Amino acid sequence: MYKISVPVMLSERFDKDKTLLALRKMDAERIFLAIPILSFDQDKRKDTLKSLEDLIKFYKSEGLETGVWLWTFWRSNLDKAPFDMPIITAFNGKTAEENSGCEPTGEISSAFFCPSSEEFITDTCDFLKAVAKLSPDIIMFDDDFRFGNLPTGFGCCCDNHLKMMSEKLGEAVSREKLQEKLFCGGQNRFRDAFLISLGESLKNFAKNVRIAVDSINPDIRMAFCACMSSWDLDGVDAYTITKILAGNTKPLIRLSGAPYWAVNQAFGQRLQGVIEQERMERAWCDDEDIEIMCEGDVYPRPRHRCPASYLEGFDTALRAAGTANGILKYSLSYTSSPEYENGYIASHIKNKPLYEEIDRLFKDKTDCGVRIYEFMNKVRNADLPNDKYIGNDYMQNLFFSPAAKMLSDNTIPTSYTIENAVGIAFGENAKYIPEASLSNGLIIDIKAAQILMDKGIDVGIEKIGSVISNAPLLHFKGDNEYVESSYDAGSVYEVTYKADAEILATNGLCGTEHPDTVFYQNKNGQKFIVFSFDAYKTHKNRYRSYAMQNMLFEYIAKLNKPLPAICKGNPDLYILCKENENEFSIGLWNFFADAVENPVIQLSEEFSSAEFVNCCGKLENGKIYLSKLSAFEFSFIRLMK
Repeated sequence: MYKISVPVMLSERFDKDKTLLALRKMDAERIFLAIPILSFDQDKRKDTLKSLEDLIKFYKSEGLETGVWLWTFWRSNLDKAPFDMPIITAFNGKTAEENSGCEPTGEISSAFFCPSSEEFITDTCDFLKAVAKLSPDIIMFDDDFRFGNLPTGFGCCCDNHLKMMSEKLGEAVSREKLQEKLFCGGQNRFRDAFLISLGESLKNFAKNVRIAVDSINPDIRMAFCACMSSWDLDGVDAYTITKILAGNTKPLIRLSGAPYWAVNQAFGQRLQGVIEQERMERAWCDDEDIEIMCEGDVYPRPRHRCPASYLEGFDTALRAAGTANGILKYSLSYTSSPEYENGYIASHIKNKPLYEEIDRLFKDKTDCGVRIYEFMNKVRNADLPNDKYIGNDYMQNLFFSPAAKMLSDNTIPTSYTIENAVGIAFGENAKYIPEASLSNGLIIDIKAAQILMDKGIDVGIEKIGSVISNAPLLHFKGDNEYVESSYDAGSVYEVTYKADAEILATNGLCGTEHPDTVFYQNKNGQKFIVFSFDAYKTHKNRYRSYAMQNMLFEYIAKLNKPLPAICKGNPDLYILCKENENEFSIGLWNFFADAVENPVIQLSEEFSSAEFVNCCGKLENGKIYLSKLSAFEFSFIRLMK
């Protein structure tokens, strides 16, 4: 059962009855009562607890599962703190010299307290015990349960963490040039000690708050909202924290990646990329007992800021993918009345019949498409530049998958779990791919190519040269088209390929073109598409062109076998394909402002009949001809084998 959970923000204007009516319209089963930033002012804390007491009783009496949602390390009224506590001291991305000796490589947060502090843990536990006495069903921490993606940078090198590192290393550690020690070159003992120290402090915090709540009521579930750094850069993965918080209850987590990101392409993500991100995170879960919620956030609300179509596209795609047990659906404004913005609820109600159809068409089917190889813990063993710190953005963006962006931007169906399919592995991920994947055909960037070459695998490269400074155009040989390259500085290399490598695209200027993309088969029969760029440094628009799409469609088939479904020439058309022994289902989402006027899907197999949902169409001679797909509309096809 796909559970709808809705968060609401408590304020002096909060209307519990109108909020209940809105939740009923959505068939919501769970409410999260989000409290303001926890204050060190004890009178304010008492007011918060009194509000929670009344509302928990009310919503539980109405049959709703009721949770309390609070910030983790963020506090207000710091002047009223009863003791001195260390504040998160993050890497600001500057070198020691750029910091001019003032807090070298560390920038102190203005409001985020470090969980390494026993005093801070005690203070938090005292408040949580008071909350637990009110008998909520769940206590959930917001996504500041982290050391990454903070306003000040990432990580923590406060005095407590420096002491923890020093103890692990057996020598004193100072902040001076610390980030260069940690994040230059390959795996090293300083990086190990740093990540272990961060992870231990988060695990210790989780353990202690669980003990505190258990002392009042061990049946209360505890959960947290993951952030980008929760999967690697914090030194511990999100599912480990989830299990510690759960205690003896069923674990619960909210994934990271929200529809509102796509409005302004935060973190370089379009809506299809956000969907892929949550699918990636779900694939890392090896415990089916964990309840998973998607992050259906439309911050900052209302629809003037984030359209309801973004939320519905996100929700329906992840339902079809089978990513989660439900969604945290932010359908009510945090500041206005429950009646002010009804567009999110209206869209939800409109699509209710389709939710059931999605279950019918996609449930109990397996993904098919290109296997994306993405791994959680890459930072510890990452090979980084030796000469200087590569920068905060690069370190934090290692979480995001350029492979997923490339494929989803080109309407290529994906999977994070299937075997015996064409694979794609960029950068550090190549260190962890199974050897058998090489026999299925592999798409790699230049960093992955170097990793495989170091393992003795022939990927068709004679020599990797220097960075190309000027590569404004891409020439795709198959279409004989020139398109803008959209390369960022330092991302593309001059590469000498072997004579029998087939050049698919070149970069540069006419007369000074360099091989950019090749297709190669080695003597062991292993096949590769090799890109001459570092995917983690390359601009996202590098992947977006009709010529790029056509090249991938053609040569993925040469790597192994044709894609199960192809729909050409439509920017931001997202596709999902799933199958079982007797059926094949396709989902199409048009995440673009223009309509897809006459969608045509080329199939790789023959099917006997087709069913069309939320569209009209026909199956004829191995192709599907569909009715118009307007902006942000979606449709589904069920094919019988």
